Amino acid sequence: MTIIGRRVTAKTLKLILAIIDLLRRSKHPISTKEILLLLLKKNIYVDYSKLYQCLRMLSRKNILIQTSYGKMSFWELNKGLERREILQMLGVEEYS
Repeated sequence: MTIIGRRVTAKTLKLILAIIDLLRRSKHPISTKEILLLLLKKNIYVDYSKLYQCLRMLSRKNILIQTSYGKMSFWELNKGLERREILQMLGVEEYS
């Protein structure tokens, strides 16, 4: 499957869905570093550059909102988007 002209592996899709689920549960924007640490606690191993690449892609698709404070980026889910809508925006089908 492809998202924005890039081939997306099952591992990358799992990462994207984990990011969305983390941000959906959050009551406030989360820093990139905090997202990385939360993913690692869930045994989702990803390096910082891959995480940032996924976050930027989700931001370009208007799924996430990025706010910068100095050199730090904070991320939040674009309110009002349901999981089904997000998957449609990404061009993927629901996986169980």
